[in-house]
Amino acid sequence: MMNINKSFKHDFSLIANLGASFEDHYTRGVDIGGKLATVPNLFSAANLSSDSSPKETYKRTRNIAVFASAELGWKNMLYLTATGRTDWASQLVSNGKTPGIFYPSIGLSAIITEMASLPQFISYLKVRGSYTEVGSPISQVGITPGSITDSMSAGVINPISTYPYPDFKPERTKSYELGINARFWDGRITFDGTFYKSNTYNQTFLSSMQPPC
Repeated sequence: MMNINKSFKHDFSLIANLGASFEDHYTRGVDIGGKLATVPNLFSAANLSSDSSPKETYKRTRNIAVFASAELGWKNMLYLTATGRTDWASQLVSNGKTPGIFYPSIGLSAIITEMASLPQFISYLKVRGSYTEVGSPISQVGITPGSITDSMSAGVINPISTYPYPDFKPERTKSYELGINARFWDGRITFDGTFYKSNTYNQTFLSSMQPPC
């Protein structure tokens, strides 16, 4: 990650970040279980009945991301903030339409008491507004073409029952926020108010397909 913190002509300030990340999550497990064969309460693989078989689980996901953020300030009273991030997740590796997920945000805040003359009983007044997007890949793994993973038990492949689909859309949450912070009579009374709205789109759920009656 690279960072910058700089002032220009005592009126403007800039704080910016630019970076990248690489995540690799690897999970593997072996489950051995079944009925005890000979010795009671001896929980050992050697004491399991012959019809028991081990089960192995495997899950791996990767994500590569680049991101940037910047906050531009003016005379310590007006601030403009913007961020952007793009993720390339392995859950969408075979998706030709949206292989990457880009989601931005932007916000503006102003300290009104520094910008204008207000009645003396208003000690501090700040207003703010922002728009934010957050993106994430589908939660299921191994069900897109090119990444389908079938489980194996006792040397036998068990095909997955989930129908593969090549054009999954990444989940996206869009949020709006308006707020105000105020202090009156040298802080004897404070007020914080926020209006917030958030909607999530393109959620993916697993559902059973029922045959027609």
